[in-house]
This record gives sequence, structure tokens and C-alpha cells, in this order.
Amino acid sequence: MTDEATARQLEDAAALLVRDVLAEPGAWICSAGLARARELLWRVFERRPVAGPFLATAAADAAYVMWCCALACDQPTGAATRLRDHLRSTPDRQIPEPGYRQPPLRAVADWVAAVRSVPAPSPLDEAVFALSAVAAARGDDPAVLACLATARLRRYERDGAAADLDAAIEQLRRAAAGTTDDRLAVIALRRLAQCLIERHDAGGSAADAVEAASVLRTVWRRTERDRPAIGYQLANTLLACYQSRGEESDLDEANEILDLLVNDADPVTARIWGELGTARYLRYERRGDDADLDAAIDAYRTAVAVEPDDADIALANLGGVLVIRFEKRGDVADIEESVSVLRSMVERTAPDSPELPSRLTSLASSLQAWSLHTGADAALNEAVSVLQRAIEVSDTTSQKAIALHQLGHVLDDRYDFGGNLSDLDRARECYAQAVALAADDPLSRHLYLVSLGRAINKRYDLFGVESDSTAAVAALREAIALAPPGDPNKAGYLNGLARALFSRVRVRGSRKDLDQVIRYAAEAVAAAQVGDIYRGAYFNDLGMALLRRYRLDHVPQDLDLAVAAFRDAIGSPGAAGRGRPAPYSNLAGALQEKYEQENNISILTEAITYYRLACDTVAEGDPNIPLYQSNLGGALSTYALRTGRLESADEAVRLCRLAVDTIAPDDARAALLWANLAAAHAARAQLPGRSEAERSVDTSEAIRLWSAATEFVSCSAFQRMDIALEWAEFAEKLADSTKAAEVYAALARLVPQLVWRGLDQRRQEELLSGRQELVRDAAARCLADNQCDLAIELLEEGRSVLWTQRLEMQTDLDRLRAHHGDLADRLAHIRGRFDGW
Repeated sequence: MTDEATARQLEDAAALLVRDVLAEPGAWICSAGLARARELLWRVFERRPVAGPFLATAAADAAYVMWCCALACDQPTGAATRLRDHLRSTPDRQIPEPGYRQPPLRAVADWVAAVRSVPAPSPLDEAVFALSAVAAARGDDPAVLACLATARLRRYERDGAAADLDAAIEQLRRAAAGTTDDRLAVIALRRLAQCLIERHDAGGSAADAVEAASVLRTVWRRTERDRPAIGYQLANTLLACYQSRGEESDLDEANEILDLLVNDADPVTARIWGELGTARYLRYERRGDDADLDAAIDAYRTAVAVEPDDADIALANLGGVLVIRFEKRGDVADIEESVSVLRSMVERTAPDSPELPSRLTSLASSLQAWSLHTGADAALNEAVSVLQRAIEVSDTTSQKAIALHQLGHVLDDRYDFGGNLSDLDRARECYAQAVALAADDPLSRHLYLVSLGRAINKRYDLFGVESDSTAAVAALREAIALAPPGDPNKAGYLNGLARALFSRVRVRGSRKDLDQVIRYAAEAVAAAQVGDIYRGAYFNDLGMALLRRYRLDHVPQDLDLAVAAFRDAIGSPGAAGRGRPAPYSNLAGALQEKYEQENNISILTEAITYYRLACDTVAEGDPNIPLYQSNLGGALSTYALRTGRLESADEAVRLCRLAVDTIAPDDARAALLWANLAAAHAARAQLPGRSEAERSVDTSEAIRLWSAATEFVSCSAFQRMDIALEWAEFAEKLADSTKAAEVYAALARLVPQLVWRGLDQRRQEELLSGRQELVRDAAARCLADNQCDLAIELLEEGRSVLWTQRLEMQTDLDRLRAHHGDLADRLAHIRGRFDGW
């Protein structure tokens, strides 16, 4: 057969193929014979150059559409490459002018001109040029629009240009709406959903995720093919919707679809099992059902078992959720499995993998949890080393910021354990660097600001520098303002702000700040999700703030609200129990104050029950053990006086003695523990059934302990004054005027220490005006005991407190504050601590 005859046969065969391609443009997208069709069209084109008859130009046009689709998928063929090179080398005189009457050929000409204007375009750029030209020639041809959108999506994934993603979304909407081909419609809709989720993840609105879910629901209903993949994509999108707008119906629908897939799909892939684990965990966070937490762990374990060689994401999630369950239940097996799983994940990760930084960070988080709850110092030190490595290998700003933030947390915890101030300073530096790196990323920046604010506030608690408090509160307020709507962690941010303001209350005594503390703590409780493992801590902090306000104003409602908050703290999962005694102790303390208000013995009995729970659940080595023992002893002393039960008084003395013998003498709480032991001896001295000798021993020991407690400079003057008042009350019961005069003299000498030099004059005068009667009472007791000289001395000291301070101070802090405010504040705070404030 001659070449001409062969050419005619090829043209006849190609004519049928081209007619089908042009008549049903969506068919070739899914055709298994795409490569063969492209090769046949190339052979026609070789025999009939660009300027040839219509058949050849139509063949060239169809070949270009298919070739560009292949480029968009990064699969160019040899035939496509030859066709491209031929057209690009065709002399200009053989390329038809744009006004040429054949639209397909004009499109090819436009593409050639466009490509020639760009030096060495990449295949993706060529695909976008060519498909844009063909789309312009054909109008809204759905197949061409779908191909063009695919090319733009691939280029967006390469370059991150939002314009490409926006254009792809619009073109896919038009392609899906304009085609009658179900297969093309399904492809366009699934790709549209993918693009919408890409835009949502890049910082778009929740509306993108909602539209993507709606699109995929349509696909789910229209096709029976590839349902596991479509269902997985729909469930994934619904979870994105839930995390964007917080509607529980999205979460429920995602779980229902995944349940269908794990029951019906064959086989159930690791991706589906992993997504089920995520859906179950999110539902646990929402509802707090332990069954969902267990199901999440089981699903992640199954995902790892199904595809052990490709299970890195499932391993990371499994390791993280095991930490959550360990935090809640305290089962060491969970945290050990978590560390083991995450270590294996890191070991199997290549040193140059872009995933390595995030996997190192996950391992460090698990090591941190292990150390905090098991006392394994080596694990905390390993976490520091792991995060330093994560920072070194981070290729992106985002990865580095995340690793710095986590390193700050670990150093923060190491400071809490070891008390090394350099760890706290390094933690603050890490947080500040993370905040700076996230300048253009508000979704991460607010998290880093929360941590920075908390670290700065720790320094404020240590040194009382006013600028630290201002910076801490400002950082936390900015974090709350930047937090996205529906952020599940917002409760923690609000609680952090409440704690920072509470620190200011402890230093300044500001009622305005205290009211704000209660407001933000209440908002934190209201915002906390049922499964939030810190929900109990939020209730506890709210209770502490309400209790403080009650002590200022003595409004019974505040005390009732505090008791209710502490009860809610105990009732929250994981808040109280082994190793978590504080809520028990706090509730007991509030109940004890309620007993003093109502004089109801049943309330005191309940308080003793909770004090015992605090002692029974405290972890071995906890530095607060002496405090819990002493608190129980104090409550038992009160109970013994009320009921006359000597065995309760004996137990009180034993517990308080154990606490005093255990605590370090320079501990700030030592004076309170000595005072509790004094009160226990005093209570026992007043009970019937004791011999005079035994009563005398208890009385002498009580006086000795109270006297010593008022001399502890590590305790604040306010607390020492309260101790001295207890001592004075006991001395008056003894009807010993000499002893009473001695006690009141000690009490009067504490008054100058209340008005420490760091307070402004107005505040000093307020404090003095409320306590001048103590000086008068002390002078009266001295006169009653014929100690006239001591009475005059106390009256002189009492009326000249502020004047004496002025004489003693060589430098006016107000003048220093005008030039160096931070230095003045810090000097005032240090002076106050030396004064025992």
C-alpha cells in the first residue's frame, strides 16, 4: 500500500476518533485507550502539517487537549513531546493568523505564540497556556475546563499562587454545571471539592469546607463507583467543617459514613481506619465518652496493622491519643506505648524527610508527658535534645516555630521541677521567637502568644516587676482576640488570662482585677468542652478566685459558688485522684470556711473527709504533702474542740508534727504549719480528760510554736499577724495578763511590715487605718500588766510608721521610677520580700 493510501486510511480512522472526541469531550478523560488515541492522532498530524486540511487541524487540537491533560498529571508521552517540539519549531509563516476561520487551529496558533513569549516554560506552564487557548476557542467546553482546572491545581500545589486555585475552583464549577456526561461531572465535582478544601486549609473561610461537603454529598449519591474513596473524602471534609464551625451534626455525619465504610468496604484501607480514629477522637473531645477515646486508639492501631509500611500518620496520631488517655487515667502502659510508637516512627524516617521535624516534635510531647507524670527526669532531658534536633532540621518557618514552641513548653516544665531560672528564661526566648516567626500566621501566632504570656507571668510571680505583668496580660489578650471562632482551646486561653490577672491580685490586691479574674475563669469553664482534660483545673481556678473574693467581702453567695466550683472540679474526668489532690484540699478548705459561717458540724465532717482524700491521693515525693497533712490536722483540731473527742486531737497533733518535721525551715509555708501545730496543742490542752501536767505541756508547746511562727521572715506579714492573733486569743483564754501583753506587743511590731515600701502612700494609709486598733489594744494590755514604758514605746512606733520609713530611705523610689520603672518596681518587690511582706 502506498504512503498516500496509508495516509487516507489513517485519516479515515482518525476522523471517526476525532468526531467522537469533539462530540463527547468528556469521554477521553476516562478512556483506557487514551495513549493509543494520542499516538494515532500524532501519526495523522505527521502526514498532514498544521496548514493542512480541517481533519489534521482538528486532530492536532484534540491531541493537544489530551497531551495537556497528561502534562497536568505530570505524565507527558513521547508522542506529546514530539508534537510540541514540532509546533514550536514551525516557522511563523506556517502558523495561521489569529483571524483564521478555523477556531481549533487558531487556538493552537495562540498557544504557540504564548509559549514562545516565555523563556523555557515548564510543562505545567505549557499546559496552562495551551488549555487556556483551547478553552478560549471552544467557550465553556466542560472537558477543556476540567483539564485546565487540573493544570491550575497542579501549578498551585507547586507554586502556592492563590490566583491559580481560585481560577481552578471557578472553572470546575462551570465544568460540572455544563456537562451531561456523568463520569466527567463526578470527576469535576471531586476535583472541585479537593480545590475548596485546599483553599480552606490555606486560610479560607468555613464556607469553602461547607461547599466541598455539599459537592461530595452529591457525588456520594450519584455514583456507585469508587465509593470508599468518595466516602473517605466526604468524611474528611465533614471533619474539616466541624473543626471550622463546631457543628456537632458534621461530626456525627462523618462518623456515620466511616462506620458504613468499615462495615461495607472491601478491603478497608489504612486511610479509612485512620480517619475513623480521628472522627472518634473528635467526638470524644466533644462529649467526653471514654468509649470514643478507646475506639479512636483501636482504629489507629488497626490502621498501623493494615499497612505497617505506610502508617506514619496513624502512628503519630496513635502516639498522641495514647498520651491523652494516659493523662486521663494514669495508666503508665499507655505512655510507654506512646513513646515506643513515636520512637519507631522517628527511626523509620529518612534524615532528609520533610516530615522529620514534626515527628520529632510529636516524640518530644510524649516524652514530656511521661516525665511530668512519672518523674522520669531523663525523659524530660531527652525531650529537650529531640526538640533541639527538630529545630536544626526544620526547613520551613512553620516547622521551626512549632519546634521552638514545644521546646519552650519542655523547658518551662523543667523549670517547674528543678527551679533553674535559666530554663524559664530560655523558655520565654523560645516562645518569643515562635511568635516572631508566626507574624503572618494568626492561626499559629495566638497559640504561641498564650505560652509567652504564661511564661512572662511566671517571672512576674517571682520578681513582681510590673512591666512583666503588663506584657503577660497583653500577650494573652491578643491571643484571645486572634483565636478563630469555635477554637476548642479557647477555654485554656481564657483561663491563662484569668491566672495572669490573679497573679496581679496577689501583688496589688486590686478588687477590679479580681472581678476580671472571676469573669474570665467563668468564661473558661463555660467554653470548655466536656472531654477537655483541663476542665477540672478551670473549675478549680474559678473556685480559688471566688474564695478570695469571699474572704474580702464575706458575701455568702461567693462561698457557695466556690464550693460548687470545687465540686465540679472533682467531678471532671481526670481532675482529681491519684497524684491530683489539690481539688480535694481546696474543697475541704472552702467547706471549713462554710462551717465557720454556719457552725454546722456535718459540713466540718465533710471537710475532714476531703482533707483525708487529699492526703490519700497525693503522690509520693510531692512537695505539698506537709501542707495536706497540716490542713487535715487543723480541721481535726477544730472538730476535737467542737465534739470533745480526744482521739481527734491526738491525731491532729500527730499529723501537724509530721508536717512540721518534714517541711524545710525556709519554706514560705513553714510558719503556717507551725501555727497549725500550735493550734493542735492548744485544742488538746482545752479538752477534758487531760491531767494538769499534760495540759501544761500542751499549753507551753502551743505558746512556743506560735511565738516561733511569728518570727518566720519567709512568711508574709499579713499571715504572721493572723498567727499572732490566734496566739493572742489563746493567751486571753489563759487569763494571763503578762502573756497577753507579750503577744500583743509582738503583734503591734508586725504593723510596720504591712506597709512595705513598694506600696504607694494611699495604699499604706489604708492598711494602717484598718490596724491601728491593734497598737492601741497592745498598749492597753501592757498598761493592764503595769508595763507602762512598753505601752508608750508601742504607741510611738505605731503613730510614726510612715515617717520612720521616710527617714530610713536614702533614695526616693518615685524619682527612680520616673527614669527606670522596671528597676524601681523590682527594687520595691525585693525590699518587700526582705521585709517579710
